[in-house]
Amino acid sequence: MATCSDCRTDYLTGVLSCPECGLFVWGDTIVLNSDKEVTDISGIVAFIIPKSDRRWVLALDNEVNIGRADPDKDLWPEVDLTSESDALNGVSRQHALLRHSDHGPVLVDLDSMNGTIINDFPLSPFQPYLLQNGDRVQFGDLLVKVYLKN
Repeated sequence: MATCSDCRTDYLTGVLSCPECGLFVWGDTIVLNSDKEVTDISGIVAFIIPKSDRRWVLALDNEVNIGRADPDKDLWPEVDLTSESDALNGVSRQHALLRHSDHGPVLVDLDSMNGTIINDFPLSPFQPYLLQNGDRVQFGDLLVKVYLKN
């Protein structure tokens, strides 16, 4: 058992979020794309796909590509949504870019075919949009929840 740091509710270890208040549970987080050992998880972004509970926890040391893998074109995005996105979900091979800014993490749509939406707001291509904790992002029709650790 563990206790939520926000609402103090006890929950089973291994869950993604507190069952009472919904706070993302960082726990023993493994950061996927950092070249160095991460001991402080500030500046870390977590992407959660509610439909499958799949998650990526990313350090913003470098730009992070989001899209679908394409072996024929040697495209291997750090956040590969291939297994989540059939043609109905509309995720492009080079869909979006996640990077650090002075104000926090920003998301940039790379002029994707089916667009990127943050909290019902469609993004203009190549314009950075500041992410906030709890944002709901759609890559095409695929919903992703964003959690920030600052």
